[in-house]
Amino acid sequence: MTQPAEEADDHILEYDQQAGKRVQERLLPVSGLQLGNLTFEYRIFPSIILSGDSVEYVELKDGRVFFYMADVSGHGAAGALVSALLKGITSGLLPEIEQHKLQYPAEVLEAINQSLRNFDIEQHVTMFLGLLDTKNKLLHFSNAAHFPATIFITGQTLNYLEQGSLPLGMYKSPGYISKSLELTDEYTIVMFSDGVLEIMDQLTINDKEERLKMLVKSGIRDVDSLAKELRIEGALNARDDIALFTITSKGR
Repeated sequence: MTQPAEEADDHILEYDQQAGKRVQERLLPVSGLQLGNLTFEYRIFPSIILSGDSVEYVELKDGRVFFYMADVSGHGAAGALVSALLKGITSGLLPEIEQHKLQYPAEVLEAINQSLRNFDIEQHVTMFLGLLDTKNKLLHFSNAAHFPATIFITGQTLNYLEQGSLPLGMYKSPGYISKSLELTDEYTIVMFSDGVLEIMDQLTINDKEERLKMLVKSGIRDVDSLAKELRIEGALNARDDIALFTITSKGR
């Protein structure tokens, strides 16, 4: 019996998507990587096979660490392709960041924004981008409309690194702003993509943010435990990609 044409086409499409997923995974950094006292962990849960969510972290030659969490509008193959494009753009900017030609995170976002606009893509990108200067104990960061807010916690002191601005790839002069935060020896930075909000039971955005805040404050700060508490795997109402990303400093 021959296989129906539609089933054969579906099989080919899924095979292509799985192949694309393997390529996408190879473009991502290694989860659990340790750089000095810092540990970087993440998990990405695609709503289908490919994901528009991505993370990056790279140690620069001067010891600073460049990192971001990005969320491409939409999901699936189009989002995955833009994520790969984003990886290429940021990799090309690293020499300028190392040479301090792009000194602040807002300047890096401006450069990424211009590159994306040059490609004239339909998707836009939200991004939280940071430069960790462990030598001088400083975090420099900027936010291109990424939501929910990045959480910074040291001991029992928790802060939202809130800062709105506009998504990447849409506007000519979005006006990104850089901020800096003094670091202690021990801290955790926790980032989520907005897909996590869609699977949470709380009724309002404020209540959902409060739930994330209380989880982190209670000591649940590694990606596996967060994923378990939020019941991400197997969530039936996951219509968007979900990403979790943590950076932890255990001190000297």
